[in-house]
Amino acid sequence: MSAIILVGGEGRRLSAVAPGKPKPLVEVAGQPFLHWVTRWAEAQGEHHIVLAACHMADQVQAWAAAEGKARPTCEFSVTLEPSLLGTGGGIVYAASRHPDDHYLCLNGDSATFVSLKPAQDWLRSDPSLDGVIIAKELDDASRFGSLDIGPDGLLKGFREKQPGAGWINAGIYLLRAPLLAMEPKAMSIEFDCFPRWLADGARIGVLAAKADFLDIGTPETLAKATAFIEANRASLGDPAKLVPVQHCV
Repeated sequence: MSAIILVGGEGRRLSAVAPGKPKPLVEVAGQPFLHWVTRWAEAQGEHHIVLAACHMADQVQAWAAAEGKARPTCEFSVTLEPSLLGTGGGIVYAASRHPDDHYLCLNGDSATFVSLKPAQDWLRSDPSLDGVIIAKELDDASRFGSLDIGPDGLLKGFREKQPGAGWINAGIYLLRAPLLAMEPKAMSIEFDCFPRWLADGARIGVLAAKADFLDIGTPETLAKATAFIEANRASLGDPAKLVPVQHCV
């Protein structure tokens, strides 16, 4: 399994506080935020990390080269999208260039530091399961679309943004390779790929992250990032301290 991390977005809402820098490379707790995200991915057993880049890709390439030298146990690859392909297209494009049987896919500008072992075990033990999506319950999910989850723990669909509590997509997926055998065009994984997969009969499990969630997409949330990393630093160094994902209740 390889990890695909989306780092290609423009990050316009952060341009005032981090001009000239991709969102995942904004410094947090003394390192680019992407350092902490890849540390977490490596703690899940991922030693091949593919960075799906587009906007300011030269900075991503330079960081990956330097980080790879500093962390010899981890292999870093970068895919350069011909144009901005979105969350779905970026993953599909990266997977087409780095074939594997299944992938851990995530965003480079958000994090919830949990153990994915239950998700990995579920996917491994159930051949009819095509993927697993990680969810996070929020009291106010108005900034995000929410997940429609069936009583069997499988994903039914995505709801549009609406006020109130809900399960949101944490931006972390385990996906079998056949799901990603698609044309790599500009598309959203939430609103293009998942609906297509579900319409085609794919079975996508949902597990809950019972841990803090951080999205550094706005100046307000970026201001909370250092405290978030410091609170989770010990668990990144000791995966046994990570809270396992579990079924939504």
